[in-house]
Amino acid sequence: MSKIALIFNPNARKGRGGKKFLSEVKSVMDGQGEIIVTESVKDIPKAISRLKNVDFDVLGLYGGDGTAFHTLTSYINQDGYHPIPKVLLLRGGTMNVVLAYFKNGTGPAEMFKILLEKARKGEPFETVPVNLLRVNDYYGFTVGLAMPAKLVSAYQEGGDIGINKSFRITARLIASSIVEGEYSRRLFAPVPARLWVEGKEAPLKSFSAILASTINNVGFGFHPFYRAEEKPGCFHLLATDEKPGRIVRNIRSLRKAEAVKNLSLLDEVASCVRVELPEPGKVMMEGEFFEAREVEIRTGPRINLVVG
Repeated sequence: MSKIALIFNPNARKGRGGKKFLSEVKSVMDGQGEIIVTESVKDIPKAISRLKNVDFDVLGLYGGDGTAFHTLTSYINQDGYHPIPKVLLLRGGTMNVVLAYFKNGTGPAEMFKILLEKARKGEPFETVPVNLLRVNDYYGFTVGLAMPAKLVSAYQEGGDIGINKSFRITARLIASSIVEGEYSRRLFAPVPARLWVEGKEAPLKSFSAILASTINNVGFGFHPFYRAEEKPGCFHLLATDEKPGRIVRNIRSLRKAEAVKNLSLLDEVASCVRVELPEPGKVMMEGEFFEAREVEIRTGPRINLVVG
């Protein structure tokens, strides 16, 4: 019988809904796994170490994309690529881009109960294989530099985050881009950098946006990575030096997973990309940030996400 090890982030969405979820899960767990509560990111490595003594088949994560980022990074850096258990992402955070991509809108407690019942009956879980990105020593699904990092920072400012704010931020950026306003100029301000794709240097010497992903969703209603699953063991890279006005003219393609035309754009499927900045800059993965001057993006391990 399958067992689930659940890492629970009580601070996801500022704790809203977490206590109720935990109470419901504990009431039905009945020896089918382990629950580990992490009060902060610093607790995650200890939680991963503790799991070494736990018998489980599925690693459940209650939180958002950031919880997945920190947990997968810690797990892989401690134990390497093999074996990586099936991963269950439970909708508990403020950013749930990965779950949205797989069109999984089931509530966290309901999903957990469904899987426990399947395990008791010996029924197989429905899984979807997906590659992670390895960015330096971090693991996730999407990475962004320049505009993407600035946009997520703007979204997180003030702490009032959610779908309504994401719509407001997106609408403001589009409106500002149309008139080349200060807001869009600030977010799209070019960053000097050198970029190599599979060892070949790109002709562009500054970038307003650099993005790479293994899934076709970046949140804010955009699906630009239409080639994310084109070639096994690779990811989709998009990088440009364009001004916001020209980019916003292609907004339909960016939202509808179509090729973008009439732009100065690197649109590549790759397994290795290297970015070199003149000084340490902000790198965004799953809504979390770190700083680096040299950024190496590689295809990471393939994992199986439990979706039902």
